[in-house]
Amino acid sequence: GGGLNVAERKIFFALSKLCFMHRRKQIGTILRKSPGYEGYVQALEKAEVSPEARPETLTQQQWKMLAKSLA
Repeated sequence: GGGLNVAERKIFFALSKLCFMHRRKQIGTILRKSPGYEGYVQALEKAEVSPEARPETLTQQQWKMLAKSLA
């Protein structure tokens, strides 16, 4: 749960799974190379996440914001 609707939750799980499969890479690079995340630049800005950040450095709140922004 955690305040995410069904669509946001789907993206949250897909996104975290995707990112942690490539945990050594920068989140901007992961999203750029993945289909379906076209609005990732704005989503990262909205969630206040640097494109250079690695997946394991994001807070739970940042993951939620990112999922909401991408939904």
